[in-house]
Amino acid sequence: MLDYELRRPLANAKYGNKVFKLKQFELAPGKAMHIQQKVAFKQLSTRTYYPGSHSFQLILNGEKREYVELDLAAG
Repeated sequence: MLDYELRRPLANAKYGNKVFKLKQFELAPGKAMHIQQKVAFKQLSTRTYYPGSHSFQLILNGEKREYVELDLAAG
């Protein structure tokens, strides 16, 4: 199972985490798989994105892996 967690600033100056499901698959030992995912920082009725530091963290079989941090500017 491959998921990712988005850590983003909230309106009250705290941070919130949201886990998104990417893919469930079985992979033979020694094999590799290329997975690409686009993320849109689009205003939704249930989720507002605020400027500031956001981070993505991969979760593979329930284990948190490397993360990427980015700074979202006001648009």
